[in-house]
Amino acid sequence: MRLRVLFVASECSPLMKTGGLGDAVAGLARALRRTGHDLRVLMPAYADTLAGLEASPEVAQYRPPPGLAGTRLLGTCLPPGEVPVWLFDMPGFSDRPGNPYSDDSGGSAAGIHLRFGALCRAAVAIAGGGALPGWRADLIHCHDWHTGLVPVYALLERVAAATVFTVHNLGYQGLFPFAALEQLQLPPWLWHYRALEYHGDLSFIKGGLCFADYLTTVSPGYAREILTPAYGEGLDGVLRERQGALAGILNGLDTAIWDPRRDPCLSARYSPARIAGKRRCREALCDEMGLEGRGQPVVAVIGRLAHQKGTDLLIEALPVLMTKPLRLVVLGSGEPEYEKILKEAQAHWPGRLAVHIGHDEALAHRMIAAADMVLMPSRFEPCGLVQMQALRYGTVPVVRRSGGLADTVIDATAENLDGGTATGLCFDEPSARAIIGALHRALALYRDRKTWRALRRRGMEQNFRWDDSAESYDRLYRQVLSERGAISSGPLSPPSGPDDARTSPIDTLP
Repeated sequence: MRLRVLFVASECSPLMKTGGLGDAVAGLARALRRTGHDLRVLMPAYADTLAGLEASPEVAQYRPPPGLAGTRLLGTCLPPGEVPVWLFDMPGFSDRPGNPYSDDSGGSAAGIHLRFGALCRAAVAIAGGGALPGWRADLIHCHDWHTGLVPVYALLERVAAATVFTVHNLGYQGLFPFAALEQLQLPPWLWHYRALEYHGDLSFIKGGLCFADYLTTVSPGYAREILTPAYGEGLDGVLRERQGALAGILNGLDTAIWDPRRDPCLSARYSPARIAGKRRCREALCDEMGLEGRGQPVVAVIGRLAHQKGTDLLIEALPVLMTKPLRLVVLGSGEPEYEKILKEAQAHWPGRLAVHIGHDEALAHRMIAAADMVLMPSRFEPCGLVQMQALRYGTVPVVRRSGGLADTVIDATAENLDGGTATGLCFDEPSARAIIGALHRALALYRDRKTWRALRRRGMEQNFRWDDSAESYDRLYRQVLSERGAISSGPLSPPSGPDDARTSPIDTLP
């Protein structure tokens, strides 16, 4: 059965990407489209997105829903052209370049809740067939907090499409003051602790968690972790109530883009059978980044410089790491304090530590290809892509055992090495001491050339295909639609009486 699926997301690479969300949305969309589904992506028409397109014609058939007069839909597709994309255009999206979520000071951009609320309303109108005559969705797949109001508006508008809501990172919840409830044209009964209210704020993400037909996360490990107070970000109680409708489906890797045999970013190509090019990549990176001692192993750190990613733990460990026989190269941006400290550290340890502040996709490819190890000391990691990229490029991941990192990296214990299953090194404690200990263990394995070659080769044999993720989602979609069809009472409706949260349909939730 061919399904009509509407993806709603704030990012979709390469049209917009600030992190792993954009890659995940694009990778899964392409894979699901390959299964034969009629899948479309709806995302904002950011100024930077439009600037990168040769053409984005207006969709003439679009009929703005009530309250969204003046909005437009523009058409494009994901390269190389297999996935149609609708760009939702309104003031604040197409006339505002730069970071889509924050202002120049790093705070939330003014009116961001209104813009993403409008995106959610447009998604429901499209899914219900009212905004684009001739197309409606069987299922709406919503990604992260920006789309959390889609299931809410679908309920209020009595749209028949099923809803699946994916949590990419529970740490970002879309919290806004009470006044946002009226501004977003939401009824008062939704101001309830079992609906959108969260400690005196309105929470977008709770809309998805409470009202979507089914919930997913981006790895099985993260799905288990967010049920606990340690990882639930204050929402573990809500999630435990809905754990019967929660699944963890591991993200995939775009193996057409991440392939050391064909990667145009590399100074030399290589494969498991012909690995010599990796050494040439390391030599080229050392020259590029000013690292001394080509014969010493290179450790790469790639990603946001943030507390979640354990950047503070890495900084604490630096004085000891800089005494070890290794070279460290860091690529990323994030909290200004961490950026400043790392740049100062580079000046203190020239030739041993290289730091590039910012996002550079080509440099990320070169670093992963050149490095002997990738370090990921995250306090929590919903899925993680860098460790998958590293494995494919014969770069051994050294990771904290959390979420998707625990799902994708098998620790090099003596037993796993003897059994031929180890693919990297894992540690448990989020501390500088644990980072130092894990890298000490990795350096010992690195000196055992036979063991290291086997570990590296086994990593390159791992297969994290988006097609596998798409197959899991295909089964989930069919299950959700089947179960929804069996419910004769239809979707939850708002109360017919006074707007009183005590008599609202929230009290009928499981």
